[in-house]
Amino acid sequence: MAAAIAAPGASATDLQVYPVRILLDPQNPTAVVTLINRGDTDTLLQLGVAAWEQDAGADKLTQTRDILANPGVFLLKAGEQQIARIALRVPQDVKERSYRIVVQEVPRQRIANGLSTVLRLLVPVFVPVPNPTVALQWEARPIPGGVEVVAHNSGNVHVQIRAIKATGDRIAPAGKALNLYILPGATGLMRITMPNPPAAGSMLQLSGESDQGNFSAMVQAGAMQGVSGQP
Repeated sequence: MAAAIAAPGASATDLQVYPVRILLDPQNPTAVVTLINRGDTDTLLQLGVAAWEQDAGADKLTQTRDILANPGVFLLKAGEQQIARIALRVPQDVKERSYRIVVQEVPRQRIANGLSTVLRLLVPVFVPVPNPTVALQWEARPIPGGVEVVAHNSGNVHVQIRAIKATGDRIAPAGKALNLYILPGATGLMRITMPNPPAAGSMLQLSGESDQGNFSAMVQAGAMQGVSGQP
């Protein structure tokens, strides 16, 4: 079972991790992560760090030594907690650096509904840039039953889209809640169900919420025209 932490107090099965997102920079190169076993059984955990990239809408994780995590392997007893420390070993770049702290259960496996699963949590870590630029290019593609919204991140920092809404002339407003990270240079896809999908060439108003602020863009269905930036 894989789970990405996205909200304070988020948990998977019987394990909780705090904080749920980490920022590191040369002025604050270290951080503390607290792992709490809320279950009634001991669990053996492995802690690692992966460089985080996105390609064709998919996450790509590659083991790295840019950030050190300690301890690497530890037994977390039922009802107890473990403090882990992470440390940045690389400087800032012109583009935000992105990583994931990987917390994985080993080697004990859980049996659920006849399937063998292993607990795995992913905590985002970002190394910000001195001069952040937030810029998204938007496209709306009519599809059966709704619209596919495409967002390309042309800025130098990530954007976490939490909600999106689409509306237009003779089109009832429709939207959805999300937890979609789009890294710099990457593209994210969002599908919105609509009772009357927009016709090609019609105008759509896109709006929503992100960790970088609210956004709004006017897009012609079938063409990449909408652009949103720093609120």
